Amino acid sequence: MPVLTQGAPVDGYATTREVAEHLRMETNTLDQWAYRKIGPSYTKIGGRRRYLWSDVEAWLKARKVNH
Repeated sequence: MPVLTQGAPVDGYATTREVAEHLRMETNTLDQWAYRKIGPSYTKIGGRRRYLWSDVEAWLKARKVNH
């Protein structure tokens, strides 16, 4: 995983496993989200999903609930 900056990874590509660990979830959840097109944006490289950390963080921020 890239070096953290104020709790968020710096930009660069991450594997499904790295993103799952960052989000504290199982990789199969990300697999299901990708299939259903509801998870973070990704790029296919060599048949594998790669996530830009900035896309993951943007996806998280878009789901923030303020009370």
